[in-house]
Amino acid sequence: MRKYHLLFLIALPWLPVQAWGQTGATGETVYLSTFSGNQVIRVVDSSPASVSVIYTNTSATPAFLPEDIVVGPDNKIYVCDATASRIWRVTPTGAAVKIYDASTAAPPNNPHGGEGPSFNSAGDLFFNTRNDSGTPTGIWKLAAPANIPDSGPFTPVQVFSNSFFGEGTVFDSRDNLLFVDGSGNRVLESSPPYTAESVLITDPTGTTFLSIPIGIATNSQSDIFVGNLGLRNINRFSPSGAFLNTYATFNSPDSPVFMQFDASDNLFVVTVQNGSADNGKLWRIPPVAAPLPATPALVVDLSTVRTLPTSKAVGLGLPATTFTTAQQLIAPGMTTTFNDGTIMDQSVHLPVDANTGGAFFMAVSFMQVAPAVFDSTRLPPTGKNTWAGGGPVPDGTTCTAIGGTGGNCVVAENLCFDAHDSPIVPCNITAPTTLIQLSSHYKTQSPQPNPGLIIASDRQNNWRDITTGFDPADPTITGGTKALNSDEVIVNLACTPGPNEDDVEGDGDEQGDDGHKGHFRFCKHSGDMDFDEPDTGKGMRGHMDAVTISGNQAIITGLGTLRDGTPVQYTAVVLGNAPVIGANLFAISWITATGSTFHTSGPLIDGSIVVHTQ
Repeated sequence: MRKYHLLFLIALPWLPVQAWGQTGATGETVYLSTFSGNQVIRVVDSSPASVSVIYTNTSATPAFLPEDIVVGPDNKIYVCDATASRIWRVTPTGAAVKIYDASTAAPPNNPHGGEGPSFNSAGDLFFNTRNDSGTPTGIWKLAAPANIPDSGPFTPVQVFSNSFFGEGTVFDSRDNLLFVDGSGNRVLESSPPYTAESVLITDPTGTTFLSIPIGIATNSQSDIFVGNLGLRNINRFSPSGAFLNTYATFNSPDSPVFMQFDASDNLFVVTVQNGSADNGKLWRIPPVAAPLPATPALVVDLSTVRTLPTSKAVGLGLPATTFTTAQQLIAPGMTTTFNDGTIMDQSVHLPVDANTGGAFFMAVSFMQVAPAVFDSTRLPPTGKNTWAGGGPVPDGTTCTAIGGTGGNCVVAENLCFDAHDSPIVPCNITAPTTLIQLSSHYKTQSPQPNPGLIIASDRQNNWRDITTGFDPADPTITGGTKALNSDEVIVNLACTPGPNEDDVEGDGDEQGDDGHKGHFRFCKHSGDMDFDEPDTGKGMRGHMDAVTISGNQAIITGLGTLRDGTPVQYTAVVLGNAPVIGANLFAISWITATGSTFHTSGPLIDGSIVVHTQ
């Protein structure tokens, strides 16, 4: 930690702080570094907070003194060990490897005193330098370290050759790099491709709104927040650098160091009480507009955690936040909007002529990797699109049609592909006239327990055309005969059978009392059902959501859609001998949201319906 900072601390009246373990906990996981405690720990923001040790290193030479940290796109913790000029990579389960050591790196790619790590949207790790024992050497980066194995090589490349005492860095929602000049009371900015820098915020006297600035963070509106060790506060600035307000203050002797926003704009802050990082505390500041300054909520005071060897704390890092929406009904002709509650909406519209084998349910996950940017899986440099969760499915896996027990594909234009990129013929999910329409501002792809892939292909005719058409930053396909922008999304499909629905199976015809013959199908394996009258054009597809068996009668209920995409609720009745095998009577009725109804019933004239009792 920075011994000279003690010279700048300002004496303020002591006031009691709030006891930790208070209400309003978010459940967030926050990783902290403990400096001379030689540890990386995990804190869960619960009531009370949960504290556990992730990694301890007491054998390193020089000593392992972790300072600021960041969680990478690989969900691993990247730790700046600034005093020894090293960078470590630690998994959430505590496996660690040293990925950079200035003492063994070849000049000129051997920066000292790395501090304030952060990732841009391309997955490159940037860090500042402070170099207590010499001259700082500015901003450096490691290109996509998450894609490099532990064996390396990891080669830092200099971005800017500044000579100031570097502190925190952060990327805003536009991928602009913001970094702190701790000795000059400044914040500098650089836009992609990071070839030029400019001063964004400055306080030459160090008394107005920047005084020994250390931590820096941006919220979802790209406002800039700077933690001042000297002023014991956090000040807020506009994206253009204009001072807006003092966002939060801390009582002496607590002073803020590093901090980070979660995806819901809760600001997590570490405070220390001296230049040796003693009496570290973790705070949470909920998003507030007024009154300001906000009152920080104490998550945990490390001096009260008796299982830790020290109360010191410096850096913090939050893992990527994943939002999974509630599942909703989706069917041909319907537009369903999924909202994560914070950043964006994802609307999915299936055309009325898409054949999905009936209605099904879907949930969408959004995963945060940068403020206001959602892209949980970065595509490989070749642009080839990967399957659910960012990884290829096992060899031999096929693109299975959506059905009652799951499935993993809905593809427009009769295009289905297996894990080897080979077309599956026939592809039994079709959109002969209208494409599947997806509306999203950001790519949404995340691991799912029951994954599904929806592709709007816009008349693309093979796997290569589809996958190379997706741009890694914003995977859209443009052009095509319909001149549409298409997109894709990994979804979670909830098509598991409901109670007793696997008891029903059948395929046949009934002579309806409305004078028309109707054809029915009940699928035991998938839970799907459909019914249509060929001569009238009336028909529906749905799912068996519940089956009630009583004596020689089975009542089947569920949701479905008519041929024009209108959602309906239906009830089908099968009547026969007990148990109902070779049923001799079938009836079905449905109702739309506007009250329009349909009903028919009659004896079976072909086929059968079988209901298996438990």
